[in-house]
Amino acid sequence: MTHVLLSVVACGLVATLTATSIAQPAQPVAGIINGDTILLNTYTTQVAQRARELSATSTTASDIVEQTWQTMVQQLLIRQAAQKRGITASSYADVVDALQQKVTQSVQPDTSRLYNEYLDRYTTANVDVIHLPCVRTTPTVPPDSILRAYYQQKQRQYVSLKPLRRLACLTWALRASPVDTSLMVNNIAAFVRLLNEATTTRSRDSIWTSVAETVPSGTGILHRDSAVQSPFYEAVHAASKSKKTGIAVGPLQHPSGVHVFLVDSARAGRYVVRVIIPDIEPSRETVDSIMQEVRTAQQMFQKGRPLVDLAGTFGSTVELSPYVSAEAKLFESYRLVKEAFATPVGSALDPIDTPERGAVLAVVVDSLAAGQMDFDDVRDRVLADWQRDQACSEMRTDMLRIHAVTTVLDDGRMMIGAPLSGASGAVIERDVLVDASGAIGSMHDPLAAQAVRAATTSGLLGPFRGDNGWYLVNVHYVVRATPEDYRQMRDNVLSTITNEQKKLAWEQFLRDLLDSASIEDRRGRYFRF
Repeated sequence: MTHVLLSVVACGLVATLTATSIAQPAQPVAGIINGDTILLNTYTTQVAQRARELSATSTTASDIVEQTWQTMVQQLLIRQAAQKRGITASSYADVVDALQQKVTQSVQPDTSRLYNEYLDRYTTANVDVIHLPCVRTTPTVPPDSILRAYYQQKQRQYVSLKPLRRLACLTWALRASPVDTSLMVNNIAAFVRLLNEATTTRSRDSIWTSVAETVPSGTGILHRDSAVQSPFYEAVHAASKSKKTGIAVGPLQHPSGVHVFLVDSARAGRYVVRVIIPDIEPSRETVDSIMQEVRTAQQMFQKGRPLVDLAGTFGSTVELSPYVSAEAKLFESYRLVKEAFATPVGSALDPIDTPERGAVLAVVVDSLAAGQMDFDDVRDRVLADWQRDQACSEMRTDMLRIHAVTTVLDDGRMMIGAPLSGASGAVIERDVLVDASGAIGSMHDPLAAQAVRAATTSGLLGPFRGDNGWYLVNVHYVVRATPEDYRQMRDNVLSTITNEQKKLAWEQFLRDLLDSASIEDRRGRYFRF
């Protein structure tokens, strides 16, 4: 199915693993950026390359598809901007360097707060610390009157920097039909025959690699004493009696998927194998049938049928999404959210095939501008924050108990006069650095680090609350920059500040390029993302 990443990037013998194929017009296009095209073939090549680079990570297919797109769009916009400014260079890196210099050449450092920023940046402390995280007990749910009062006190916490939208969704699973499964298994069997008919090791490995690079694959050992591997071991053992190595075995159907094995070596009681587990995807005909049902539901909604009625008609359930920004993803789909921001509130999006939930009919039910968020829109967040604050309040007694048995010896060491076993999750670290990054030894808490670096004397500080719980700190010493240090270091600091501000100017330039660009994204015809 062409919507699946592996089917788009596959070539050669990968076609033998695809139940159906779809003829595309000559030079199909993935997108058009300010009139310049990104060809589908060029784009899929880049997707495949990034997929190989990230194969050992947890990056999802939709992330790879979107990251590749964003990179290619930015590169094209940069080349266009450079061309407008008369910049010509032999390599893309040189183009970027030349354009960045031109964009940032007029940036002058803002020195109005340079001295205070310098003092803050170079103020550090050496401390012993006891950290007591806010561990939740069984959370309680207070009445809304209490949550509203809490929201009023903490309004500044509930501000959105970006516009947000929320969707109500119906979903249809896209599952392979029995016919799809049968066709796929037959194609896999044909692939196995090709492997076993190969006359040379090089030819066999080439056939294997052409598929293994585009579907889940790996290596392993099948052992006769493994109960889990028993069905695989028995099948490979039976097939390998006439030829110990180089034989392909499959397709072997299993609850975990259809497997194909290639035997690399055999010893008594075990086989070293390569394995591929191709996904059995629904055919285009199956998908078209399901998507037509979704389009029927969309038409019924547009004619006035409530979404909840449609849920009953089509055996689905209305699911309300969280608020999302335009850059977020929902059901592992970036496309779904992008389309939502291009659709008026109260309207339904065209059906979208998502990686996680299959076909989705989504209705935009709410839109929030950037700025202060209403209580009703953030009630769940307010509840979580209130519960955390309650947990921190409960831990205060434990911290006061720790404080009562903690003292500083004459040599400056911190001594705790009783075990901390009663204080759940308490952490003790000694002789740790506290700096402007928010680091307190192995912990990170900017609010607590700021309080420590502001200390004017050595000795016990606290207990006090930071961003991540309670702290009791034994301050050994605080090192502050002096005016003399500033005069000596000013040139270096000025250079650092200038570079930071040039970086910000360049990032803003790139955002402006993207915001002002005319972008026609046609990937939805080929990719599920």
